[in-house]
Amino acid sequence: MTPRLIEITQNDFGMTWGFTLTDGQGNAQIITGGTLYFSCQLQSDPFVNFSNAMVIDDGPNGKCHYSVQATDFQVPGTYNALIKLQFGISEVASFSGITVQVDPIIPT
Repeated sequence: MTPRLIEITQNDFGMTWGFTLTDGQGNAQIITGGTLYFSCQLQSDPFVNFSNAMVIDDGPNGKCHYSVQATDFQVPGTYNALIKLQFGISEVASFSGITVQVDPIIPT
């Protein structure tokens, strides 16, 4: 998966982020039957983190999405994110290189 920067404002939620999971040669990963998790950690504070389930949209072509939850980005800053793929109880692969920049709310 190619590196990706996502920019949002603190406390934004409800948007959907689409991803295509690929190997090092750019070939789509077959994710049919797997379970995906979007995991994030604030760079400046490892105790600010979460991991939530994702949705597989097109398993044979590695397409999936994450719907941002209301509690995900309450703290502004830069988050490192990755997608974890599991089949059964073991982690099969991780797709990293995702950075989420959360800008603070501007007071009105």
